Amino acid sequence: MARGKEAGLATALALTVVAVAMIAAPGVATGKSKLFLSGPINLPIPNNAPTGVFSAIGVGKKGTVKDVDVAVRISHPNVSQLNLYLFKGEKYVALARNVGGERNDFGSGTADCAGTFTVFDGAAPTFIQTGSAPFNGAYRPAESLAQFNGDGSKGTWRLFAYDQAGGTSGLVNCWALGLDYKKKKK
Repeated sequence: MARGKEAGLATALALTVVAVAMIAAPGVATGKSKLFLSGPINLPIPNNAPTGVFSAIGVGKKGTVKDVDVAVRISHPNVSQLNLYLFKGEKYVALARNVGGERNDFGSGTADCAGTFTVFDGAAPTFIQTGSAPFNGAYRPAESLAQFNGDGSKGTWRLFAYDQAGGTSGLVNCWALGLDYKKKKK
């Protein structure tokens, strides 16, 4: 990746970094917060296909999950057709289901990692169900991401998006996984 693109990506994900930093417990020597990025993927979401599309981020860090945040940048002309989930192994949590009405996008700006993200954070003051597209900023997900707390951090985390209606389609432009975890002792 070119240096200019790296700098642009880092700047564009400032909102995500802030959200991850907010979950970190200051002064906890055994805790660690880490941001894992998909990079720009522009992955097509199949139209009216319950099989949807998965995008994976591999985490090689061993630890016990204390908190999870997810940030997405998704381009779609009618986000109320979308359903988003976070998977780790067989466990999954609904991030958003049929929200936002006939409006555009999760996040805004350029349709890549340089745009503004929608951040799913259990500590956010607004539930995603009561927000409105383009969902800029932080929202509580449809289900609690705390269901991953206590699980191992290492492994493959997958964002799943499916479009439940015909007529329009979209792209998963970029996503990020923020983990606050307690490092395992060696």
